[in-house]
Amino acid sequence: MNILATLVDNRFRRTDPTNHPFQFLDLVFWGRNRRYVGFVLGEDVVVVDYKFCTSFRLKVCNILTIPHVIDVYACQKVVYDQAYIESYLRENKDNPYGVWNILRTAPKVTNSDAPFELTQFPPLLRWTDTGQRRADIDKMYDLARPGDVVFTYDRASGLARLIRDADKGMWSHCATVLSDKALGEATTSGVVRSDFHRLGAPNLDVGLYRCQQELTDEEARTVTAYAEAHIGAQGYPWRRVIRIYLQKRFGIPYRRGPSEFTPADLMYLNTLRLVCYA
Repeated sequence: MNILATLVDNRFRRTDPTNHPFQFLDLVFWGRNRRYVGFVLGEDVVVVDYKFCTSFRLKVCNILTIPHVIDVYACQKVVYDQAYIESYLRENKDNPYGVWNILRTAPKVTNSDAPFELTQFPPLLRWTDTGQRRADIDKMYDLARPGDVVFTYDRASGLARLIRDADKGMWSHCATVLSDKALGEATTSGVVRSDFHRLGAPNLDVGLYRCQQELTDEEARTVTAYAEAHIGAQGYPWRRVIRIYLQKRFGIPYRRGPSEFTPADLMYLNTLRLVCYA
């Protein structure tokens, strides 16, 4: 929360919202350690409960009934319009990570910046039967192109939960789609080639993403060739992973290299678009 607060100009800070005219995308914070963070969207405030990673809506008129000091930040010169953000949240059903993406992005965007699309997130909670899931994975396989990235979250994995908690993102793992539509991915035992249809495991949430500016054939070949060249590499960079975890979770300084991105880092760059999910 402190990181987000530093992105907002303190001149617009309000501790008493009673006389504050709420505007589109104004940010509100309250609760211990600013547990609740949200933004104004029409007559609603779309809120993230950061402790439990859930989202909900309440009416702007009910803000004053909250028995806590409320901080309000006026977000100036945002290029996104209300219709776009409503459409974005309607598709992901107020996914808290989609809400968090707006909260992170909006304070940094001014009218001088070129408009760009926010990276979409699928609904956080969804249930499908085995047959529907198999059909979704088959559709994903048909749509996948070399150079695309598959992101996953394993609901049965304690390690995945630790990554989500520290990384503040929906996904815990990613893999590159290779030229033959196999997956190139780093595992705890090394870099391996795996079958695409392993993504049909019932404990996996899966999203297929593609660059906003689609890769040319030559660029796609370069990406897949790089990934394939590393298949067979042994070991796992535990030291770097632990350092990144400590940085993300506790703020312990660590200067990361240019390629040391986490799944959430890739999402919040807003350079990827969601193709489909299962």
